[in-house]
Amino acid sequence: MDRGRIGRRVAHWRERRGFTQADFGRLMGRTRRWVQDLEGGQRQQDPRISVLVRAVDVLRIPLEQLLADGPPERLHKYGAATAAQAAVVADRALAAAERSGDPVAIGAASRRVAKSLAQQQQPETAAEFAVAAARRLHDDLAGAGPLGLSTLGMLYLSAAVATSALNRTPDRVRTAVRYVDQAAEIADRQGADLNADWTSFGPTNTALHRIDVLARFEDGWSALSLRQLEITGQRAGVTGSRNAHTGRGRLSAE
Repeated sequence: MDRGRIGRRVAHWRERRGFTQADFGRLMGRTRRWVQDLEGGQRQQDPRISVLVRAVDVLRIPLEQLLADGPPERLHKYGAATAAQAAVVADRALAAAERSGDPVAIGAASRRVAKSLAQQQQPETAAEFAVAAARRLHDDLAGAGPLGLSTLGMLYLSAAVATSALNRTPDRVRTAVRYVDQAAEIADRQGADLNADWTSFGPTNTALHRIDVLARFEDGWSALSLRQLEITGQRAGVTGSRNAHTGRGRLSAE
């Protein structure tokens, strides 16, 4: 996330609400100097997700107003009004999750906010948001069992899909593939295809996302090659399973 741009948006909405820097600092539980540094893009650790959630609550605006350049264009398969409602619901869910302190709830809500941003044609912001959440929550989610691993892996897959919606450049392709690679490492650690929190996360889902991301980048040959490898691997698995089953049958017969 670009701290400078976010800081300028905080200043814009603070002034719109009629708050001085000292007023806003008190409402945030911070000092005036902290507000100056935040608005000037000087905070090295902030804005964390929790800080942004608190700021939008104080400023009475959707989270997207701080993360997006200008008023977001509300595009959604169910219409503009529904997109606006979905964004508000996602924001509120994240705020509630942050208050609970539950890393799994925070990660799941962050993924929904990232999805909302992507649906509003802000894929770069969506990817940055998802990755920032994954990095901040990594240790807690990695130690939370299958539910935490699934939540963490899906954050990286969300970032990969959002990145693939941008114009194709070699750096963006590498970045999206790197996010999928990170999800694949988490899927390997999980060890199986599960459906924790209805994510369907696991090695298979990650492999399908890799194909999807390459196809979105119009890297057809790579996507086709990967798909062929998936099919070959599945056939090998089926053949091995049949052979093992046949062998067991013979042993039983003998």
